[in-house]
Amino acid sequence: GKVHLGFPQQQAFTVVFDTGSGHLFLPSSRCETETCLKHRRYNRTKSETAQDINHQGQVVPANARVRDQVNIAYGTGEVTGEFVRETLCLFDHTGVEGADHSKACVPMRVITATELTKEPFNTFE
Repeated sequence: GKVHLGFPQQQAFTVVFDTGSGHLFLPSSRCETETCLKHRRYNRTKSETAQDINHQGQVVPANARVRDQVNIAYGTGEVTGEFVRETLCLFDHTGVEGADHSKACVPMRVITATELTKEPFNTFE
């Protein structure tokens, strides 16, 4: 399905809804692996609603040298990333006044992937 993240200019992504893990992860603009470079990457600095957070959901100072990371193993691959609280919408709300408070948009924890293994993530388009 499609999701749109951040404000004021939303970033659009096509994602696989995986109910097995319950995590939403997106390749980060900071990810330079071959797999990440094949995909659209989320740029946290382009969003005014993004907040760096730790695993417990607490805001991390922008100048923090160390961040909580997560490593999620799937049957055939792994994702390594950091946590961000971001506004996610089910359709594009770019330019819509007050849209970040719309019922079609929710704040949620997103894992911004800094590493993706080739399998299975190279196969997604």
